[in-house]
This record gives sequence, C-alpha cells and structure tokens, in this order.
Amino acid sequence: MDDIRNGKRDSKYYKVYDTNGGESIILNWDNIKINKSNSPKLLVIDEITHYSSAEIQILSKWVNGNIIALGDTN
Repeated sequence: MDDIRNGKRDSKYYKVYDTNGGESIILNWDNIKINKSNSPKLLVIDEITHYSSAEIQILSKWVNGNIIALGDTN
C-alpha cells in the first residue's frame, strides 16, 4: 500500500498505464499473496463506483465465493 500512497506508477505489485480516458492499473498477481484462510463466502459491496478496478480485482481474488455489487456501475 505504501507504493500507492506515495504515487508510484511502477511497483512489484502493479503498473499504471496512461489510456485515452485516464489511467489503467495492471496487477502483477505473481507478487500478490492473498491469505484465503479467513475469506468470506459472500461479500456485499454497496456504492461499487467508489472502488477502483484494481480494488475489485483484489477483492475477487480474496473472496472464497460470490460478490454482490450494488449501486451505479457507470
């Protein structure tokens, strides 16, 4: 998380690319370790628009079941 807080565009965990509409983040799953021992079988997310695509990717790898996303997805 320190890489993101410090505004790094390149990290061993991700790379930020400029796109026509802004920026895209590509995660490096080889360096991201997720402990699923206590992960939920269901995750409900309200206000899904407040989450970045990278955060959604991480949550989807962590949850040991389904994600229900609520709110405007635009």
